[in-house]
Amino acid sequence: MAFRQIFTALIGLLLVVLVARFYGPEGNGVFAVALLLPSTLIQILNLGLPSSNVFFLGKNLNLINEIFILNFWITLILCIFGIFFGIILITFFHDVLFPSIDYNLLWIALLSFPLGLIQTIINSLFHALEKFRLYNILLILPSITLLSSILFLNLIQQTEIKYLIGSQFFSSIFTIIVSVFWIREIDLPNKLNLQFQDLLGQLIKFGIKSHLSNLVSFINYKVDIFLANFFLGPIAVGIYVIAVSLSERLWIFSHSASAVIFPRLARMSDNESERKSLTPLISRWVLFITLIFACISFYIIDFLVQFFFGSEYLEASLVFLLLLPGVLFLSCSRILSNDIASRGKPEFNLFISFVVLAIGIIGNLILIPTFQLEGAACATSISYFFHLLFTIKVYSNLSNNTFLDSLLIKYTDLIYIKNIVLKQSFLFANKH
Repeated sequence: MAFRQIFTALIGLLLVVLVARFYGPEGNGVFAVALLLPSTLIQILNLGLPSSNVFFLGKNLNLINEIFILNFWITLILCIFGIFFGIILITFFHDVLFPSIDYNLLWIALLSFPLGLIQTIINSLFHALEKFRLYNILLILPSITLLSSILFLNLIQQTEIKYLIGSQFFSSIFTIIVSVFWIREIDLPNKLNLQFQDLLGQLIKFGIKSHLSNLVSFINYKVDIFLANFFLGPIAVGIYVIAVSLSERLWIFSHSASAVIFPRLARMSDNESERKSLTPLISRWVLFITLIFACISFYIIDFLVQFFFGSEYLEASLVFLLLLPGVLFLSCSRILSNDIASRGKPEFNLFISFVVLAIGIIGNLILIPTFQLEGAACATSISYFFHLLFTIKVYSNLSNNTFLDSLLIKYTDLIYIKNIVLKQSFLFANKH
């Protein structure tokens, strides 16, 4: 899982570099803002099905047949509704929501919505079944396909933004074809173990609670880009998303750990002592490793921006540095949020997300007009600080662990790692 995250981060970085180089700050900003439409629709309309799939299949694999069938029909209905909703947004609210963005580009971007939603649901099924090899490939494949498309467009010297956005559509189609081929190979039982109506209610009930939390977190994550475009325009967004994209590379460890830990924690519902030890162990080590790479990036960020993107993006260096604290805060709180959700308590994450969203919006509205892109970065880091503070508080109350258990490396961790290394060395020596 960690290898996939590292590889995806490298491919993602290469994508960011190519788009920034080929299309400049304005084109980069237009591309980012246009894709806010399909990505936001996916987040709004997935109804938390990915989390529900992982949670319920994690607790009972015998429900696989019913969950597959329900996912198909629910996703079909959501795709139809989402397209209709997107048409309304583009037709009547284009100038308000997407100022300075060409009308036709939004129509092209909308085509990516249903494909992205379908792929999100399919990915969650592979995740729930812990088929991590296929799951990892499906997460990497869109980036590789999009990268190939961008290189081809540059080869034929076609640099219009509409073709770039169309490449996103093409990469989604290709990934879905591959994933459907693989999903047909999963053995489904012939009998049904639960009435559809009962399971549907459980899926929606859990999913909505988890979904609202994820949705609010997503809005908080994107609100800085939206407001930066509103106040400062696409060129500023083009610079800002470079800093955001670079800072996201530091989340590879927390993303990897989160993907693995959620289904495992769901299965530990009857083993509280093990869960109580596992979550803070992962949390503090993810934070520690992320901190090491954050310190390294602190000293080399000017060189990275200059070398990969050019002098016109140099402002992104300072923005990146202001985002670093937020990256660290969210790396830790992401692990703890998964533990809270695995206990069947996603409503706590929802409450935290609402409070943090309000803090983020207020911070951006106050700081962007005065401090521009640096203000947006500061507002983001401040909101992520409160996200960590509230999440640790809730997690500590549920688990009876202390605040510091999730933050600071312990001496026992080093002994534990030493024993693992010695054990692996012993096994290796016996094999040879």
